Amino acid sequence: MKFKKKNILTLISVGTLLSVSTLFVACSTPDTSATNNGKETEKQDGKNEKLNSGVANNQNESSEFKDLNVDIEYKAFEPIPQLYANETTTFNYQPKADEKILKDYDISIIGLLNPSAKNGTVEVKYRITSKKDNTKFIEKTKLITGFMTNPFDKFRGEDISSNDKLNVSEKYKYASKTRLQRFDEDNERYMNLLRRQRSSTYTENNLKPETIKELNEMALKNNQDTFENATYKGFSLPFYDETTKKATGLSVNKSGETGKGPSKVDSYSDQEFAGGLARTLPNEIYKKIGLQTFSLYINNHESGNKYKANYGTTWILDYQKREDNKYPTKWYFATNVHVAETMRLKDEPLYKTRTGETTKTIQFLRLKPDTGIRTTLKTSAYGDMYENFAFDTVNSKNESAFKTIYMGLNFLKTSPKDYLEPNSPYKDTEEYADVAIFELDFEKIDFGSVTVATAGHNNGKKYTSAEELAKDMTNNYANTPDAQIKFIKNSYLKDYDKIAVPFANNPVDPVYKKNPTKEYDSLFALGYPVTWSGSFLDYFLDQYADEADLKAGKTSVSLWVNGRRGWYGKMGKSETSAASGVDEKAASRGNYLSTQIGYRSFIDKPGITDMLISSPVSGYHPFEYQANESKKTDLPEEANGVKKPDGFKNRYLKYGIDYMLRHFTPGGGASGTSVRNQNNEVAGIIHTVNPMALVALADAFRSEGVDYGGYYGPYEMEQYDLIYGGGKNQRFSYREALKEIYKGKKITTNLLPNGLEKENIPEDFKFKDKVKSSYNPENN
Repeated sequence: MKFKKKNILTLISVGTLLSVSTLFVACSTPDTSATNNGKETEKQDGKNEKLNSGVANNQNESSEFKDLNVDIEYKAFEPIPQLYANETTTFNYQPKADEKILKDYDISIIGLLNPSAKNGTVEVKYRITSKKDNTKFIEKTKLITGFMTNPFDKFRGEDISSNDKLNVSEKYKYASKTRLQRFDEDNERYMNLLRRQRSSTYTENNLKPETIKELNEMALKNNQDTFENATYKGFSLPFYDETTKKATGLSVNKSGETGKGPSKVDSYSDQEFAGGLARTLPNEIYKKIGLQTFSLYINNHESGNKYKANYGTTWILDYQKREDNKYPTKWYFATNVHVAETMRLKDEPLYKTRTGETTKTIQFLRLKPDTGIRTTLKTSAYGDMYENFAFDTVNSKNESAFKTIYMGLNFLKTSPKDYLEPNSPYKDTEEYADVAIFELDFEKIDFGSVTVATAGHNNGKKYTSAEELAKDMTNNYANTPDAQIKFIKNSYLKDYDKIAVPFANNPVDPVYKKNPTKEYDSLFALGYPVTWSGSFLDYFLDQYADEADLKAGKTSVSLWVNGRRGWYGKMGKSETSAASGVDEKAASRGNYLSTQIGYRSFIDKPGITDMLISSPVSGYHPFEYQANESKKTDLPEEANGVKKPDGFKNRYLKYGIDYMLRHFTPGGGASGTSVRNQNNEVAGIIHTVNPMALVALADAFRSEGVDYGGYYGPYEMEQYDLIYGGGKNQRFSYREALKEIYKGKKITTNLLPNGLEKENIPEDFKFKDKVKSSYNPENN
């Protein structure tokens, strides 16, 4: 018996058909044990469900029944957040009471009432009967909450407009359309659904009907959705002055993120509700990425013997070069801000507002070099293909081996106050991209304290030098030039033709017809969600065959890739696609961008969005950086004489290009997953998923800037490169952070071999012109 494989949710997902996006949040788990020698041992407090009582019937009620303390518990194996309220039976619930009560009374579950898909609730009706006199009884109900929800009160499988897969009979007609024509068709269905939801809230801007018509036309000219549709989608809008006939600022939705639904085309390419592929490396490119990607475990001391575990995904970004030709010992790893901010480290040189020295150990789990492809791996709890490196953050000399190098907070010279409308509640914010880089100095690790474990057991590895330890943990990355990352020279917004794979490999498709032999970039994502965190479960695990992995699910991780769900368990069974059911050509590549409508701000470019337009807040509030309470109004760092806006309190709006990935919606712990192409060129970093929209969002490391032709008034996306810097109004980058921290020292790195000065930026990464939003590559 397999678990149901539908509607997977992440850690804090709202879980509706139209749901708000979900940060991976580093997957925090409270109250862990005081030690963690290579295997996670945190305890879980609380339940996945909430129980609320109510009285339904009062037959023969007396004080003896009123005073009875009886509870009803959900006892089935599959967690409540994986189910709709109509998918349980009376057998899934059990009464809970003291032995004294059970001695004198029979308690029976007699029915389930009023299952609600809209609220995610069901009422469990139960009867308490006196054993002395069975004519004396009382019937009550207990409200069980926490099930999957749907704003239109539809359960799994019930038809809802725009949630259907693309019908096979529609494929030919759909394929013959241009991307803009497909957008119009998909958007019409999507808007029919959105118009039934609550509307978004904006600063009042009374506009005449003819003005709205003009704005609609201007939006379409710039390949933006119409002013009216954008309002329903909760997108940022131009704030228009009827007197000057110009947009004077950007109006950001004040009611939080608007719910979003899935793409029927994404579902067509794989099984319905496809969220990726667990514990499988489909090809050698995924393996290459896996050997330099780590599950990151950050263990923070809270009080007494209580610790808090935070999980994320990190990967090798760079390393400092050495003049003595020894193996490098200073390494740089990339992850998300919302992961790295949970590190509370000693003697931070740049990011000093969240000190506390409470992070005691940091662990890196990665694949062994001899891991096979196309085989199904175990979770980290029992998998023999993983090694987990556990490091103390401070050595015996009281030196910290870790430091924060760069965070994508306030990385521009401009601020939201410069382009938001005058009465915006967000004028105290700065912009951010969810990118963080930290340093690990192996010279400051005490070798004797290092624990290397596989499946929770110390494998006995010992090291005699920092070089030896670094070489082993990084899988000899520095000596393997072909495995080392690069960055894409142009964003996929600028070079959209490189990623704009045809919908169908058939002459009826306009893109295919134009160039039938063209090869396109595909995208690869590999991360490490916690096997069972909150409402997410590695749903590929079998209840019986994988029982041990399931039991250890809350303290283990599952490797996850953006492969096809239908490949699970089939890739190693046959060398022929006919026998295995695996499309070998597809299995040799990565995956592609999503066609989802709700996030896309560039209507002619599926899978690309401007986050300040489509989703500047995640959920209902701007991102808040975890500065110490006494530093809440201080900037995270003050390089280059930066000034903060009035009323600043470490709130940030999302900014820049994001790539929307299909077939990758894992749970907490996958934060920080890199997005690369087949050439091992990094394009972005995943920070958010929306499991009901079946899409992951990845911040781009680079944008050439966007010229919106004045549609949004003073707002135009700035040029930025988070690694190299050099954008016209860019304030800070990884290169500049290294320069600030190592001031006066001439260092070089693998990505910056000529030094840290602006003139050392590689020629291919120097900016030229902005991208014009009005440009549609399909028309050229």
